[in-house]
Amino acid sequence: MEVIIKYKEMEKSNLYRIAILLVIISCNPGVYHERLSEGYYYSEPGIGNNYINKNTGVPKKTDALSYIHLAKQNIYPKVTHYQYNRDFIVAAQKPNKKGHSYLLGFDLEFYFHEKHGVKEDRSEKEIYTLHEEKGKVMADSLLRNDPYYKNIFLRNVNYWIISHKLDSLYGPLTKEEYIEKYKKLEMPKKFEFSRVFKGLE
Repeated sequence: MEVIIKYKEMEKSNLYRIAILLVIISCNPGVYHERLSEGYYYSEPGIGNNYINKNTGVPKKTDALSYIHLAKQNIYPKVTHYQYNRDFIVAAQKPNKKGHSYLLGFDLEFYFHEKHGVKEDRSEKEIYTLHEEKGKVMADSLLRNDPYYKNIFLRNVNYWIISHKLDSLYGPLTKEEYIEKYKKLEMPKKFEFSRVFKGLE
């Protein structure tokens, strides 16, 4: 899960992303964001799309596969429980296909911004709208065909573990797999299944 960030390349994409987030926040006063650890954030956009994402900026390679790889570092809606410290983040997710498609598409549209930019024969608004549509089409295709995403929707509840020391995300996991991984990683007691995921047993 190692990502090398090129900061100059980040600037253009991040400015647009910040602008979009400001619009979303201004239209949804109930939006909540919490900084977790190692660049991860928990967000509640106010429309039930609770998720955990990593602020990685633009990948070193700006091809479609690189953006798809970055998206697989996120835990998309709906995150119902989470806990964290400086070494780990854990979460429970009740998969929401509509929210998953929306936010995955939002992340993937930046691939089209980087690849195509703004053409002289179209306005910036027209280009961003087109890229948004392409991002959604790509997201919907991934949800239908990619084994990773198909696996997410096999269960009503998934569990996830992010290990910063190992630079790894484990999931989607069943309850039994979570407990096994918790023991193998020798995680602190605060991450015991019964402590974090009350009501999901």
